[in-house]
Amino acid sequence: MKVLKLILILILVTLFQLNASDVKLLTTEQWLEDLEFAVLKLKSNHPDLYYKINETKFDSIIAESRDEIARSKSDIECYFATKRIIAVIEDGHTGLLENGIFNLLDLRFPFRVDKFTDGVYITIIGKEHKMFLGSRVRAINGNPIENVLKTIEKVVSNDNEFGRKYWALNGISFARVLYGLKIIDNTDSIELDLTTRKGKQTKLKLPSVIADTNIEYGWSNRPNVGPTKDEYTSPVDILGDKLPLHFKNQEDKIKYYWFEHLKNKRAIYFQFNQVMNQTSSDETFLQFSEKGMNSFDLSLQYYKKSIELNPDNENGKQMTERIKGEKK
Repeated sequence: MKVLKLILILILVTLFQLNASDVKLLTTEQWLEDLEFAVLKLKSNHPDLYYKINETKFDSIIAESRDEIARSKSDIECYFATKRIIAVIEDGHTGLLENGIFNLLDLRFPFRVDKFTDGVYITIIGKEHKMFLGSRVRAINGNPIENVLKTIEKVVSNDNEFGRKYWALNGISFARVLYGLKIIDNTDSIELDLTTRKGKQTKLKLPSVIADTNIEYGWSNRPNVGPTKDEYTSPVDILGDKLPLHFKNQEDKIKYYWFEHLKNKRAIYFQFNQVMNQTSSDETFLQFSEKGMNSFDLSLQYYKKSIELNPDNENGKQMTERIKGEKK
């Protein structure tokens, strides 16, 4: 009997996890209480709450969130209604945590998108669908991609337009985020309207995958890392020698900081990924910074002198050649 009870409990827990987006464990009154608590904390603790939004506009967003909570049928809808009042102040360091009574990030879609000047494209996808890498995304479950991004942007903490777009693009990989914002009808799958690299219009339906990684919401900093531990294909796999500089040093042992002198272009390329000492190197971040600044300074001095020296003057030619020799 104890064994049967244990099996029944496990089944119920599993079912709850799979349908957590549809349930309401807290009452409407409790969610409204939480909303007022969040508003109180913002108004009493934030150092400059009305830096980017005036008080009248902020209060109107609060009123809209109250109405959304009153009409909502699930906890996740209430969560996003509360999250909106925090996102609207445009402070990337003030947010609402994703963990709590439900797991917002436990169901993920095996692909990633990035925005370019001419649209939103798939930049990483499970290897079984590698033929869709580089496809332009026109819509998600019939919703135009522009509208999808605008919807997610309303609930992400950010400092500026770049932050809003970055976090909104991240959100497309999470089933409960899209479901909670009513972009998709359920958390089981997603349907993408695509234009392939060859110009063919098609649809792609992808199932959600239960999270098997500790990667959190901001997972897409790396060009070759997917939202789950499955095998993925990315531009890194197909570009070969044509790999852009910003894709270099992004392997398993990613370089937190590095630079490269592009002599033919009279430039220095600098990439800064993380503010901490490189774990796989004896060089500290401070040492790297000093080395980098010295290199930048020497290069600027060289290019300045090269420009200032008159190439028609013999002394100028000799000095230029000597400087070039010192910099090799």
